[in-house]
Amino acid sequence: MRPAAESNGFAVAYLGGTGGRFTPNNLTWNAGGGCCGDAARLNIDDVSYIELFIREMIKTQEIDPKQIFIAGYSNGSMMAYRLMCEKGNVAGVLAISGPLMVEACSNVSGVNVLHIHGHLDDNVPVAGGYGPKSRAKIKWNSVSSTEQKLKSAGANVSVQILPDAAHGLPSIMRVVNLPEIITRFMFLR
Repeated sequence: MRPAAESNGFAVAYLGGTGGRFTPNNLTWNAGGGCCGDAARLNIDDVSYIELFIREMIKTQEIDPKQIFIAGYSNGSMMAYRLMCEKGNVAGVLAISGPLMVEACSNVSGVNVLHIHGHLDDNVPVAGGYGPKSRAKIKWNSVSSTEQKLKSAGANVSVQILPDAAHGLPSIMRVVNLPEIITRFMFLR
C-alpha cells in the first residue's frame, strides 16, 4: 500500500491487534460474534482503540475526517465492519475474506463498502457456517447475509466473489491487484 499511498497522496496506517501470551505474533481483533482469539476472549475494546487512533491522525496529520477508509483482511475485515457499524464516521470499508459478525449495524447510511472473498475459502466460507480449515471454532456469517444487512442499513455495497481464490492474501492477490483495487475504491467511487 505504501507505493499506492505515495503516488496518490493519501496516508496509510497499519494497526495491530492483540497478541496472545503463547502466540504473540498471532494478532487478533475483538470483531464481535465471538471472533477472534485473545482479543475476543479478553473483551478488548478495539473499537475505542481504533477510534482514538483515527482522531489523533485527524488532529496531528491533517487527515480529512470525511475521507477515512478502513481496510481489513479476515479478522481485520470483521473489525472494520464492527467499527463502521458501531461508530460510523467512515467514507468506506474494504473487507477482504471476513464477514460482518456483529448483530446490530447502524451509522452506515451512504458508506461505500467493497467486499472481496475467495469462492474456495475453506477458513471463512462464502456461504458462512463452519470453515473446515478454520482455527476459530465459530459459525461465520455468510457474505450474502453481510451484504443484505449492510444494504438494509443504508450502505452502498459491492461484492466480488473470486472464483479461483481461497482465504489467504497470496491466493487473492494472484487473482486481483489489491493496491489498485483499493486506490480505485477510494478515489474513483
